[in-house]
Amino acid sequence: MKTSFAAPTLVLCALAAVGEAQVSFSSCDVNQDGLTNVADVQTMVNEALGNAPGINDLNGDGVVDVVDVQIVTNAALGLGCSA
Repeated sequence: MKTSFAAPTLVLCALAAVGEAQVSFSSCDVNQDGLTNVADVQTMVNEALGNAPGINDLNGDGVVDVVDVQIVTNAALGLGCSA
């Protein structure tokens, strides 16, 4: 009886190649979970209040504030991400 390992090896290689694909996120998806929703808005509120590091300056003015929160809020409401 002859055993062949070619097919399982090919499948594993194909899965490994898929796992290396680059994923891009919207700038408004600040938690990078693939969705822009209330979780992103809450993250931005926390950053604007100083409760979390301000790393998502979406309008590029040098500060995370209510304007950045509004950008994510609009995106979460389906109005598009202007960042």
